[in-house]
Amino acid sequence: MSMGFTTNEAFKLPAELTIYHIEEFLSSLGAELAAKTEIILDASDLEHIDASGLQLLIAGAKEAEIKKKSFLLLNPRENLRHILSVTGASKVVSVREEVGDEPDSNRG
Repeated sequence: MSMGFTTNEAFKLPAELTIYHIEEFLSSLGAELAAKTEIILDASDLEHIDASGLQLLIAGAKEAEIKKKSFLLLNPRENLRHILSVTGASKVVSVREEVGDEPDSNRG
């Protein structure tokens, strides 16, 4: 599994973000939060997320808010949008189709 930057400096999430991948993602997210004022996570390849992965996205968004940094989930698939919606995480994690778009109306 490879996590890294795409050409637009968005952090590319893997196809799976589960308890088995949390440690690698946590250290990568920590580096992003320390180095940048805008954290953009490209979720276009993310096919499977479990509760641990969802908790890390929420924790990352809250940590970014505390540090007065933006935290954006870019291009999530419909299944991830649904999970964010039914769990209420869409109130914490900002979701957009493209970097310049307005956040989804679910976030409030």
